[in-house]
Amino acid sequence: MNRNNRFKNLFPNILLGIALIGFVILWLSIGGRNSYQAKSRDIYSLYTLAIGIGLIMPYLIYLFGFKSKPMNKLKRNKKDSNKTGIYNTRILQSKRRKKRFEIFVLNESNDNLIVNRNSELENKQWHIFQMKPNESIFFSNGIIFDIDDNNNLEIEDFRNQIIGLGEDYFKKYEVPDYVDWAFIIAEPNKGDTAE
Repeated sequence: MNRNNRFKNLFPNILLGIALIGFVILWLSIGGRNSYQAKSRDIYSLYTLAIGIGLIMPYLIYLFGFKSKPMNKLKRNKKDSNKTGIYNTRILQSKRRKKRFEIFVLNESNDNLIVNRNSELENKQWHIFQMKPNESIFFSNGIIFDIDDNNNLEIEDFRNQIIGLGEDYFKKYEVPDYVDWAFIIAEPNKGDTAE
């Protein structure tokens, strides 16, 4: 575990410890000690009350504002039955004019992949991503899909994991014929040579 992950796991515990100290201070200032207080000490009880609340607030802010939300599991998309059949160039050109592209990605690696920091593509699952120009898809294994201004797909794959699928393999991998590009994400150093 690297230093950043250790700090991420330790940070909520530190905030919880500080909040517990604040709770004890609040409890002592409100009713945890004798209810009789001299009038000259009333201002001090307000200070201790403010300190207790001040120590609890960072944890509450973290709990409700910054706590990570569960990942959205990417499942197989429904295949668009309106687009099935022979996919001719006229439909492809129409889709390119609208500047919307569809990318089929099948995860054949042994890991679940985090996509754009908020979704998860499980092992042996596929998903069809819809993209527009100047959008990117980031995978946790370092792969980046990017569509440039000229509507070309650029791929960054430093670990050689991408296998491009031609039309011959669409049937084998159940790729809908209306997608613009189709890829398999394989284990490191198994890209493009497996097929």
